[in-house]
Amino acid sequence: SIMRLYNWLCLVLFNWRSAVDGKQYKNNINLKTNPRKRLWNPKGDNDLGGWLIRIVNGNGHFACCGSYISPLMVLTSANCIEPYRHSLAGASAEGIAMLDNEDNFAFIETVYTPEEFKETKNFMDVAVVRLRRPIKGKLTEFIKLCDDNITAPMDMLSIGWGYSSFSIQDPSINPRNFSVPVLNIDECKQKFSKNRRVTISDSVFCVTHPNDRRQCIYDPGCPLVYNNQLCGIVSVDSTCVDPSKPGIYTNINSVQEFIKKIETEIN
Repeated sequence: SIMRLYNWLCLVLFNWRSAVDGKQYKNNINLKTNPRKRLWNPKGDNDLGGWLIRIVNGNGHFACCGSYISPLMVLTSANCIEPYRHSLAGASAEGIAMLDNEDNFAFIETVYTPEEFKETKNFMDVAVVRLRRPIKGKLTEFIKLCDDNITAPMDMLSIGWGYSSFSIQDPSINPRNFSVPVLNIDECKQKFSKNRRVTISDSVFCVTHPNDRRQCIYDPGCPLVYNNQLCGIVSVDSTCVDPSKPGIYTNINSVQEFIKKIETEIN
């Protein structure tokens, strides 16, 4: 219901505090900050890092989840950002780890998606969000891109708030995380075989959602982490409403070439 959502958003705004425990750095991020020297290296279960980003539209509503990878670059799902990319006035990327009175958001300059990407399909479902300036904040940091080969049954960490499962329960104020195993790709294709609309493309992999829908996190554009690296991004064609269907994630290894190309252009 609209009223429940409104009440929840009010609660978030009035109770906002740093959503994560993390490392405090001496300096803010600037254009010359070397991402490799400011990578997330968690010190405990609550340290979800300062790289998790909320992308909000011009009205201030949650649009997509993102991952901060370099001073001007946030990664998200192309399918998620597509409806907003032609109306970016006022849209911003917000770091969720912040100290009191810190300004740690940046307005969005533009969005890049691969030429091969087609809306509603999961092939090459990645977007590079270019910021107008770096997201500052002494707790803000970057996440390393995946360099592990992704195979079943690796255990990955799914992170998000639960915005996409509002019908099941309210999203949490602070991000949550649950462990999910990678599913064999043939098994995944089999589970979607009766749905002609869904094609499991070469640029994605699948995970098994938790049986308990309340433990399922599948917010659009949200990250899947392995070994402190960003290895997956929530794509389309799955939900937490029916956890028997696997979660579909863009494989960072399959889209790294595109990301590096955009990084070269931006730098």
